[in-house]
Amino acid sequence: MLQSDLQSLLEARPDRSLATLEGDTWKALARHTRTRRVFRAVFAVQAAVMAAALMGSAVVGFHSAPENRGAVLDIFSPRATLAASTLLADHEP
Repeated sequence: MLQSDLQSLLEARPDRSLATLEGDTWKALARHTRTRRVFRAVFAVQAAVMAAALMGSAVVGFHSAPENRGAVLDIFSPRATLAASTLLADHEP
């Protein structure tokens, strides 16, 4: 059975022309290479923007954090800035 199937395939005409197979293969390979190159460039730019945003937010956070801290950073401090007793008693921090 296998031999008869192989023989029928050998005798059958091709369903498409193979004259442009090599050219089409090189075009597809070039397109794939170009796509990968663009993807890598976009990924590198996105990573650089993300790193810059992260560093920028860290710098802004470190510079503004000391201004927003309460006087005492103890958990049992009676003058905690956002404690309910401080906010309800209308005390200024």
